[in-house]
Parts: sequence; C-alpha cells; structure tokens
Amino acid sequence: MKHEGHPYYVGLLKAAEIHGASHQAVMQFQTVTDKWMPKIRAGRSVLSFFYRKDIGALSGAIVDQKTDTGRFELSSPELTGLDLLRYMHVTGTIDSIASVLSDLGAKMKAHELQKLAPAFERSVYPAPRIHARLRHTQPSSRGTARLPAKQETAALGRTRTVQA
Repeated sequence: MKHEGHPYYVGLLKAAEIHGASHQAVMQFQTVTDKWMPKIRAGRSVLSFFYRKDIGALSGAIVDQKTDTGRFELSSPELTGLDLLRYMHVTGTIDSIASVLSDLGAKMKAHELQKLAPAFERSVYPAPRIHARLRHTQPSSRGTARLPAKQETAALGRTRTVQA
C-alpha cells in the first residue's frame, strides 16, 4: 500500500489472529484502506481490502508491526474490536465475533476505546439520549421495555411511520 501512496492497516480477523485472539486460521489477509480496491488472489492467498475514508482519525490506534520480512501497519486491539463490529458482514456471526472479542478483551484498554469511539459512526447512542428515551418506555407483552411506536422508529434512525 505504500507503493499506492495510501494509508492502510491490517485489521479485522487477520489483526485479531496476530494479536492471538482468533481460534481459526484466517483465509484472507484483511486490510483497511482509504482507496476502493478489488480482492487480489496470489496462489492460495487472498488479499481483501475494506474501505474507510477517515483513516487519519485513527492514527493513534495503528501500530507499526515488525516481521521477519519487513514492517506493516497493524490495528491495535481496541481498533480491531471496533472494526469487527463495524464490518460485521465480513467477519461472520455475532457468536464468532463475541469469542474473538472475549479473547481481545484482556489486551484492550478502556481509555483507548473511549478515544476511538467518536471515529465510529453510530457506535453508541450518547448516554443522555438513551436514559431520556428509557424513561419514556412502555412494557411490551413479552415483559421487555419498548419505546412508544413513533419514538421507536426515530430511535432507530428510520423515517417511516409506525401505527400504534
């Protein structure tokens, strides 16, 4: 990627494997970059590229990793965990992501996660908004709290109207 002149980092399940948190062998070398690129096949190896436009905002969470053959940029355990949730369609089921996150959890630092959270769109609703909405909840027939119908769609960010 240095040849292309674009920032990049090795991420997702490949980064989790390098951090020692993946129980299965990863079949693709997964790289996040700010340029749209197709998959590259080289023999039995597959290089997959995932697009992210704001890599500059993540510079503190990308570390330089040394190998026998050179160096590459690697996502930190915190960035790896957030990316696994962001690119969930690529990383598998929620169960497999949860097992990787439980292994990565020992290496994650709460203050680093807090610094990275604003760089992830829709990562978490701000706490005051959640608490304000939960105060106006109604119990559903299943015994769990539900937002009123019109507020429920607004909380999900959808514009369609729901009849009560």
